[in-house]
Amino acid sequence: MSAVHAPSRPGSVTAAGVILYAEACAAVLAIGGVYMAASLIGGGDQRPPLTASGLFLAVAVVSGALGYFTMKGRPWARTAVIALSVIGIIAGCVLLLGVRVVANPAPGQRAVALVGSDRDAGDALLLFNGLLVWLLNTGPARRYFRHAR
Repeated sequence: MSAVHAPSRPGSVTAAGVILYAEACAAVLAIGGVYMAASLIGGGDQRPPLTASGLFLAVAVVSGALGYFTMKGRPWARTAVIALSVIGIIAGCVLLLGVRVVANPAPGQRAVALVGSDRDAGDALLLFNGLLVWLLNTGPARRYFRHAR
């Protein structure tokens, strides 16, 4: 009898996992940046730093977990990364177009407006999310997720 072995993890899946781990680390560093900026600016209201920190902590946990399970070959993790990356690509396009949505528009102000584009953020979103989609859709990556459990 021959044992059936799961395919070894392709480099593209490892690269995607490393990108997700790096994203988690960047989110943790951003938490420190939020508090550093809040202390430099001053003020007594701590809700914005807590809200932003909670958001960055959620991004760190989700990115780290997706990186781990992507590298383990879980098909649902691949699907989740691709779905979130498509949302990131759309957000990158919106930033490049310069569309801004105002949550509470002032009287006479439009809720959606075209303003100057945010080129750096848009480029970064397009680059990293596009790279993740590509890495997880290579032939070896698709085979890995089909057979690894």
